[in-house]
Amino acid sequence: MLFFLLPLAENGLQSLYLSGAAGKPVFSLDYYVRLFTDGYYLGVLFRMIWVSLLATIICILIGYPVAYFMVRYAVIIGLVHVLVPLMVISIAAVLKSVDTRLEEAAELLGASRWRTFLEITLPLSLDGIATGAIVVFMLANGSFLTMLLLGGGSVVTLPLDLPTVPACPESRLRRRHGQCPAGSGRDLAVPPVATDPAGWGAS
Repeated sequence: MLFFLLPLAENGLQSLYLSGAAGKPVFSLDYYVRLFTDGYYLGVLFRMIWVSLLATIICILIGYPVAYFMVRYAVIIGLVHVLVPLMVISIAAVLKSVDTRLEEAAELLGASRWRTFLEITLPLSLDGIATGAIVVFMLANGSFLTMLLLGGGSVVTLPLDLPTVPACPESRLRRRHGQCPAGSGRDLAVPPVATDPAGWGAS
């Protein structure tokens, strides 16, 4: 913020002075008088304000729904952001092995690109979709850190709600909120790898 305000303050001070005799700065409001009386500068000033105001209104209209969606579905957005590359890699690896001559032959026989995709490319890439779906699904199940940080405790899943020993069958979160007597049981010592495949998860 300081690096942003200092240049503005310096320019503001320089605009209040003109070069006088012997190069000495002389206090003057001449720049501001020209700014608010000259038709050209008034047009530029009005255009600048209008563009800035319009951009601000559009940003509000677009930014509010995005912010609302992110707050309400932060966990989903976080998981998708991390796991999409894994799905892309899984599908891309299979698509590289698809013979493009099959697609060219279908188009030469009169099939449209959309029909070629549906009847040739898509069926041949189902293995990649299945592989990516399994990987994403399993990692999403074990991504306790993403759900904990972005969900703020509002999204309770199995990795976050591990049961305790029989002395207190309620979960850690229930005991934390006073729904299970304190000291009536202890949490299971489950290694992170048990709930987070590969030990890193989608966090």
